[in-house]
Amino acid sequence: MAENTISITVNNERKEVDASFTGVELFAEDKNIIAVRLNGELRDLYTSLHNGDTVESVALDSEDGIAIMRHSATHVMAQAVQEIRPDAKLGVGPVIKD
Repeated sequence: MAENTISITVNNERKEVDASFTGVELFAEDKNIIAVRLNGELRDLYTSLHNGDTVESVALDSEDGIAIMRHSATHVMAQAVQEIRPDAKLGVGPVIKD
């Protein structure tokens, strides 16, 4: 292994990648990937990777991907509502499916 590379497992395939890589570089060709599961935990695409990590892609159309999209959309909507209606009182609660 070269000094500037790390060895990781990506979607069950062992790869040697540049040590500076994140999920952004790993999945740059697949715009459907919106997050990663890093060593079993959901993380954003900008999370640093380390030697020996296990990385799984999280697609937008997966259960986790849909949950991430809904959560993100909720934050965007809340910010928009507060900009338009500064007096609005926003509630906090769990995401519902539909």
